[in-house]
Amino acid sequence: MQYDSTLDKTSPMIWGYFMEPDGKIISFSQSWQLMTGYRIDECHADTDLLEMVVHPDDRPAVARHFHEALESEETSSIDFRMITKDGQERLMRHICHPHYGTDGRYIGRCGINLDIIEQIRAENELKKISDEQAILLDQVPVMIFWIDKQGKFVKVNETFAEVLKRSVVDIRGKSLFELYPEPMARRYYEDNLAVITSGIPKTHIEEIVKTPGGRIWVRTKKIPYRDEDGVIAGIIGFSIDITRSKRMEQALVKREKELKVKEQNLEEANAALRVLLKNLEEEKKEIENKVLFNIEKLVMPYLERLKMIEMDKRQAAYINVLESNLKNIISPLARNLSMRYAAFSPVEIQVANLIRQGKTTKEIAALLNIAKSTVDSHRYQIRRKLRIKGKKINLRSFLERQL
Repeated sequence: MQYDSTLDKTSPMIWGYFMEPDGKIISFSQSWQLMTGYRIDECHADTDLLEMVVHPDDRPAVARHFHEALESEETSSIDFRMITKDGQERLMRHICHPHYGTDGRYIGRCGINLDIIEQIRAENELKKISDEQAILLDQVPVMIFWIDKQGKFVKVNETFAEVLKRSVVDIRGKSLFELYPEPMARRYYEDNLAVITSGIPKTHIEEIVKTPGGRIWVRTKKIPYRDEDGVIAGIIGFSIDITRSKRMEQALVKREKELKVKEQNLEEANAALRVLLKNLEEEKKEIENKVLFNIEKLVMPYLERLKMIEMDKRQAAYINVLESNLKNIISPLARNLSMRYAAFSPVEIQVANLIRQGKTTKEIAALLNIAKSTVDSHRYQIRRKLRIKGKKINLRSFLERQL
């Protein structure tokens, strides 16, 4: 029959049949024998064989399907378990549809039966993989979301849902404008649209996001995702909560500013201390100069005069003790002059000291028991070593200031 030749062209894993309007099967494909183990003539000889190959538990549903199919002009299907001649169990999918003659008259139904065990296994494996991926996505501490071109959430993971204090099911299908304030939703929508339009990912987007739990800092990456035809259908986003690191960064910046201020304050304090020490040193020198000047100018001259007065031994002893003590007091102060002018010879130091005391050349010559010309020579050397030779500078005044 023509039906037999048509059905025999089907796959070895598919057996087909043709059923007349009265429910009688008049044609089987050759793959019937390969799949059931029964010959086609056995099926024609035993009308109950077609029912026998159906698992006992599935027979009522299959019988009901065939009864309803004969009264319908629609394509219909049913899954059932088949028992082969050698007792093996196979999972089948039965699909049948009405068949019409060239004159448009209904002449029966054409059906096929597919072994779908491998398909079911593949589907179960894919579902297992999908479930495992979903578990992994829900466990990672990263907010992951899929958004379509219309700005609606296709899918999110648990981490994303937890941040928004919602369930994954509640978020799915909602738009950005239903979950975020209008300005924020508008910004996200335009940002996503830029990725969808250009096909270029956006990375390292750092921003503050307002959530039911408060404001948080996030770093986001958005990449385009494509449908089965390779057309960009939306974006996939990955957001990491960086609030803690941002706070630490801000605290570090604040600490650095505080340290900088403290460092500046310390520098200012050190500068002030240096000025204070300098002033104290200058005040000390000024006090020493005054003490030295007052003793030499106001006290020592009178001691010299007292020594010229006739006195007994006791009075002379007191005068000598007083003079000795005063010299001990002013000795360190006078050494400052010697230290300052280390390049001077011992005689030049004596001459310089006497000049500073206001002694004249004649007086200096008498005190040191040298000629006046020698004193003049020392004066010349002192001015040269002080680098004031040829300058209109009073030597006595200069020495007083230097001390």
